[in-house]
Amino acid sequence: MEGPSQVVLEADEAFRGKLAVVLTWYDLGLNAEARSAEFRFSQANRARVGPYRIRTTAWRLLKKRVLSAWDAWSECENCEGPLVVASLKVVGDLELPDKTRLVQRRRSSDGELTLSAILIPDEARFETREFKPRNLDSLMTEVGALLMESRSIDARHLPQSLLGPEVSALNAVRVERFEGAIIFWMGGKVGYAAVPNGGGCPARNATWITGTEYRNIYRLEKM
Repeated sequence: MEGPSQVVLEADEAFRGKLAVVLTWYDLGLNAEARSAEFRFSQANRARVGPYRIRTTAWRLLKKRVLSAWDAWSECENCEGPLVVASLKVVGDLELPDKTRLVQRRRSSDGELTLSAILIPDEARFETREFKPRNLDSLMTEVGALLMESRSIDARHLPQSLLGPEVSALNAVRVERFEGAIIFWMGGKVGYAAVPNGGGCPARNATWITGTEYRNIYRLEKM
């Protein structure tokens, strides 16, 4: 199977802990079992990974080669594969800075996979703040610009440098881009989604969504 040959770790400067990378690979058309392995990073924060081998029969292997040439071999992220999944694993004890949580993001290029460990505010550990826009029209203009400007960066925690004055004035714990919306997490389980194109609030798993007194702004509450 094809997959990354090297994994590079990038960790937030405030992060103190050890991480390993766990790779899982499967191709259920060849074999009904998934394989996995754990790899440790060197002092240079690199790990050589692979190869991704799966035991199978000669008939199934021949079938895959023939069907793949006609784009007829099944590929599905959550069903048959083939798929190689990489994720970071905490090794030993972990102490995070107060009111933060650890998330990972990934990017790949030329057989090299880069995994970044990022600390972001954990809104669940903050008291819920009031959501009160100063100027709704100006806010929605900034939200539209923010959706465009944040396309190439991690969507789960938009940096303060991108936030305009109306967005900053909301004093949200965390600002997130989610599909066609900007979500302001105000602490606890509560957030507000601003949808400047008026297309309705995108659905999220395990989240109640209700309207508000503000046009194109929806209240979110995690279950």
